[in-house]
Amino acid sequence: MPRGLGSLSGLETLGLFVVGKPANSVTPYESKAKLACDLSDLDCLDNLKRRLTIILADRSKDIVSEAKASNLARKELKYLTMIFRESRLVDEMVLENLKLSADLTYLSIEKYGGMRLPSWMREGIHCWLPNLVDIKIDECKECINMCSFGRLSHLQSLYLNGLDKVEYIENGSSSKSDMVVLADEDPSTSLFPSLTHLHLSDIPRLKGWRSVTDSVEDRVQNQLLKWMPAFSKLEEASMEMELVISLAQGISSLKNLTVGEQRCGPSNVTIKQRQPVILLKNYLPWLRHLTVHNSQMEHLPEEFRGMSSLIILAIYGEALVAVPEWIDSFTSLEYLYIVNCPELKSLPHEIRNLSNLEYLYLDGCSTEIAERGQAPSGKDWLKFNIFPTLSLNPLKMGKKIRYVVVSCRVTLWSGNYVLWYFVVNILFNCIYLA
Repeated sequence: MPRGLGSLSGLETLGLFVVGKPANSVTPYESKAKLACDLSDLDCLDNLKRRLTIILADRSKDIVSEAKASNLARKELKYLTMIFRESRLVDEMVLENLKLSADLTYLSIEKYGGMRLPSWMREGIHCWLPNLVDIKIDECKECINMCSFGRLSHLQSLYLNGLDKVEYIENGSSSKSDMVVLADEDPSTSLFPSLTHLHLSDIPRLKGWRSVTDSVEDRVQNQLLKWMPAFSKLEEASMEMELVISLAQGISSLKNLTVGEQRCGPSNVTIKQRQPVILLKNYLPWLRHLTVHNSQMEHLPEEFRGMSSLIILAIYGEALVAVPEWIDSFTSLEYLYIVNCPELKSLPHEIRNLSNLEYLYLDGCSTEIAERGQAPSGKDWLKFNIFPTLSLNPLKMGKKIRYVVVSCRVTLWSGNYVLWYFVVNILFNCIYLA
């Protein structure tokens, strides 16, 4: 940012504040000059409101004192994004001294280089930032410890991604007061009372939600060792399969679930090694929309078998070789998307039992599926008793044409039949329009 910005004391809106010298300002005569703003220049901007993104492109030798002098706590900010370019250990002291406004509702910390979050977050984020609604912590590769997010009574969205060294989301040693309260309260009502959206991804060392290392009363310690959060209002979540199973008892209100790649927890733990199979239908009675996105998945996880509440199912899997025969256990299914599954050669016979299915979308799958569905020689034509109509049905998406397979429900005098429109995708993925 240009020098002198701090003198604009009446400034109310400043979307972006970049800390650091321009790349071309390193001549011998200018190396010691103040050619760009630093964090202390924010001190005079008392009227700053609403939204601010701070990018630390460089750190001077006085960056810690500059952070302390910024006095962000006096600003009427609602949304704050902190981006640390070229992560460094000094980031920990910067964030420690960068006291924030209690009015904040959104906080994003990206590419932070510290090993720990600041003490004011670890020891009582609910006291310092009581109005937080949305938290995003992204690509903080060196950070080992998180903090107790569950005490934030207004928190609705929690996004954690790219935390290479984190083993526990919450560290029990960070707040004794939280531990004592947990011993006397029902966690299902005292923690995460407002959380509706949860995203956990790319946390390869994750072992569990909370660790306990303090020497406290056995009654407290024993309860915390068994404790798992109960998200009473959670509606949408994105995480990998092992976490879904671990948290199943606490996410019963879930309506929308995205299951991603195996990047949380030890990589040597696979779904195939887990015995016995835990049917999630017993824990997720309200699940309506399921998206499974895994490039190494050969089969849809059996844990989802019998999920009769499901209305929308989307499968993305480059290694997927078969749709399970128990697909017909999704008795309420109306929309089925199968995308980028080149190894999938056919659909199971049982798919015709999906009496509520209205829409079937195939994209990026093998040409063999289309060939098997064509009349009259297709191998699956008679097996499915498909209504004898073949039609090309292009679906425009921007400048692309996607070919889809659609099932449309029709009622005839002899009963209900499923009318299938099978499509041969000539270029398979797309045709670009002029």
